[in-house]
Amino acid sequence: MSDLTSDTVAPVAPAGNGISSSQGYLTVVVGPKNNHFTANKALIISRSTFFKTAASKRWTDGRPKHIILADDNPEQFRDYLQVLQDNALDPQQHWTFVQTGLIYILADKLGDLRTSNICVDFIIKDLEVDDAVPGDSFINFLYEHTIPGSKLRKLCIDYYIHEANIVGMDRELERLPARFWHDIVVESHELRKNHGLGYVDDIFRDRVVEQDDCTYHQHDETHPACEGV
Repeated sequence: MSDLTSDTVAPVAPAGNGISSSQGYLTVVVGPKNNHFTANKALIISRSTFFKTAASKRWTDGRPKHIILADDNPEQFRDYLQVLQDNALDPQQHWTFVQTGLIYILADKLGDLRTSNICVDFIIKDLEVDDAVPGDSFINFLYEHTIPGSKLRKLCIDYYIHEANIVGMDRELERLPARFWHDIVVESHELRKNHGLGYVDDIFRDRVVEQDDCTYHQHDETHPACEGV
């Protein structure tokens, strides 16, 4: 977990950016207990469309200079700020997949697709190092907290289609959500339909880690596609 606490200043504004300490930070009030966070204004509005819009309204109409996220979890927001500051998930902090998934979901909600994509890349790298596939607890978590079409759902579906060795996984497979199995059947059908039976063996051997960098990323005008894709 991140070592930031709810009343910690994070991240620090870079020197020489022309923003005074009183102008260069946003106060964010998170959760039912009103945990206060202080975030670098220039950084967070450059990454999050939500904060860009919210900060603009508050600075132009004289409203209080803080932003309220009443329905969000302070620990998850603290972790989000840590990843925002570092532009990465530090592997030394031993992030679980569920923790990473929570950061992904919050970043997606805040319109910070770059941080969402960082989370996806971290999960892929972690699974590759362990030569593993996403477990049933993570997949159940995703299907409870994400919507159909989620890139993280797609990632898990592809792992089970292209890479999973299900020998000895009977109990874990039984715990996977029915909707996940439905999505696997639909995706398998699409692969056969789009590539033809003659290519099925090759297609089903395509590894997740060998896909284009942007396959599991989200992009928009503010967050352009990866270079070379």
